[in-house]
Amino acid sequence: MSISTVINYCTNDFRFIDRCIEEAQIYSDQIIIPYCSHFFDGKKENRALLEKSIQKHSNVSFIEYAYSSNPYGTNFVITSEDLRWAHFLHSTSRYIGYVFEQSSDYILFLDVDEIPDGKQVKEFLLESNYTEYSALRFLSFYYFRSALKRAKSFSKNALLAKRNSLSESALLHTKERLGTFENILGKKRDNILGKSGNPLFHHYSFVGAEKELFQKITSWGHRRERDWETILLQELKNEPCNEESIFGLEYEDVEAFFNPLEVQIPNSKIGNSSLDWEEKYENYRFVDPTKVKRYLLEKEFLSEQACNNH
Repeated sequence: MSISTVINYCTNDFRFIDRCIEEAQIYSDQIIIPYCSHFFDGKKENRALLEKSIQKHSNVSFIEYAYSSNPYGTNFVITSEDLRWAHFLHSTSRYIGYVFEQSSDYILFLDVDEIPDGKQVKEFLLESNYTEYSALRFLSFYYFRSALKRAKSFSKNALLAKRNSLSESALLHTKERLGTFENILGKKRDNILGKSGNPLFHHYSFVGAEKELFQKITSWGHRRERDWETILLQELKNEPCNEESIFGLEYEDVEAFFNPLEVQIPNSKIGNSSLDWEEKYENYRFVDPTKVKRYLLEKEFLSEQACNNH
C-alpha cells in the first residue's frame, strides 16, 4: 500500500519542519505540506522562512492556499470573529493536502510538531494489519517546554485514513482530526501504540523559545478557548519541572528523541511576494478557492473520461 503524509505547517513551527520531513521520508511515498498565506490571526506569513524550506526540500510538495473567509470546499462565509474560524483553517490545510495528494492508498495527517519515529512507523506499516481499517488514530508522547520533560500520559494526534474513505465533510470539521475520524465510515482502530508498547510519534506542542510560544497561542486554532497569555506568563515564571498548571499533567525526565531548541532559526525578514515561486520551484503551488474548484472539476472530468474509455 502506498502512503502519503500531509503535514500541517506554519513558520511559527520552523524548528520542527526539517526533522518531521526527515522522519516522514522513511515510510512515505509522498509528502505534502499545505500552509496558509497568513497566520490564523490574519498576519502575513514569514515568506523568507517559507522559501528556505521550499528550496531545501525539493522532493516535498508545498501547497500555499490563500487566506479566505469562504472556507474551501463549502458554500458559506465565516468571519474571524466566529469561534469556529481557526478550526476551519486547520481542517482546510488537511483538506488541501488531500485534494492535491496523488492518490495514495492511505494518508497520514500530522502537525509539524508531531515528529514521527520513522523507522518504527515503517515497521508498524510492514507488520500490522492496518489495511483492514478505514481509519486509525495513534497515541503520541507529549513534551512540555523541554524535550527532556515527557508526560507520563499520552496524547492522541496522528490520523491514518484510507484515501477512498475520506470526504470534504469528514475533513472540513471543526473538531479537526477527531471529527474526521468520527465521520469516516467503516472499520476503525483507536489508541494505537507501536510494537514496543510505546507511541510512534513525539508531540512537542509547547517546546519552543518564549517568543515562539506566545506567537503560537495568539495565532493557533485554540486561541479563544482559554486566556492563554495569562496562564502561559504564569507558567514561564517557573523552570521546567515535572508538574505544570496549564494541562495538569505529570512529567518524567527522559533522553531527548529530538530537541527542537537546538535548531537554529535563521534571521530573516518577512520576505517578498511569492508570485514567481511557481516558476522558480517545481515543488510549489499556490491555490485559492477558485483554483481548487477548477482543479476538482478537471479531475472529475478526467475520471469520467477514463471510465467511459473503458
